[in-house]
Amino acid sequence: MTAVADLDAMAEQIWGLRVARPLPVTESFGSDVILFEATDGDRYVIKNSFTPAKGQREIDALNALDANDDVPRLLDHRLVGDGMYLLIEGLDGTPWTSIADSSPVLLVSLGAAVRRVHDVEYGSFDGCDSWHELLRSNADRYHGSIDAREARLVDRGRVALERCLPFVPDSTQPVLVQFDLRPGNILTNGGEFVALIDFESARGGHPSMDFFKLWQQVEPVVPSALSSILEGYRADGRSTGARSTDELSDPAWMDVDRLRQLMGIYSLYHGLAGLAWCSIRDDFSGEFPDVNRNLIRSALAAMEA
Repeated sequence: MTAVADLDAMAEQIWGLRVARPLPVTESFGSDVILFEATDGDRYVIKNSFTPAKGQREIDALNALDANDDVPRLLDHRLVGDGMYLLIEGLDGTPWTSIADSSPVLLVSLGAAVRRVHDVEYGSFDGCDSWHELLRSNADRYHGSIDAREARLVDRGRVALERCLPFVPDSTQPVLVQFDLRPGNILTNGGEFVALIDFESARGGHPSMDFFKLWQQVEPVVPSALSSILEGYRADGRSTGARSTDELSDPAWMDVDRLRQLMGIYSLYHGLAGLAWCSIRDDFSGEFPDVNRNLIRSALAAMEA
């Protein structure tokens, strides 16, 4: 039975939902996913994460965001055998693909939505006491797991990341960070922002990390994107009277030029993480390994210029 057929069957077996019309979904790297219109006329998403732990991350995040209209509602979840199945509200939007045609209004709305996620205090830094400690701990773990054939590049990347860590904002107050805020996880409709989706990587972190894939995948297409997103991000904090913590009230990292520099440092971290993913799965096929090698190389070149 295919993954999609399995999820179709689970929809009826667990929740009594019959698929009337399957709908397209963005590619998922951590779950099997279906989006469909059911015979009851409503839309639903069913996800089975590749590990129950990833499913639990999404459950915890969506529960914490239950009152947030910028994310879909978690309707139910069931552990069946080795599978964690999530039933999630299906929204009337599609993954954000028309980036080049995005209006400033969409970008400002996106920034405000990201801020409302970050206004949620959240757990710990994956058991670490601070953001710097989490970055250092993960970078060491990634470095140790990467294939020896990549040693020269990853050694340079790990040393450079440690050297640059003092320029990264630190925090001992974790907030909810989506951690995979790429265009495929942002829904739009008719050129308007709809919602943020896919919280299976969510955890406590520093809010600046959620700007990385926006900088990487959106800013090159719309050079003013970060400025508009930050405009909405800062304005929402003022308009809602959000709590003041060191990571959300410090204006330094929210400056667009400062943020771009910070994203260059985060390139090292993400490059190490990506190559570790390839090594752990012994899969260096496709473009993904080169994408991550280039993240490290471009960051090193910028630092050495």
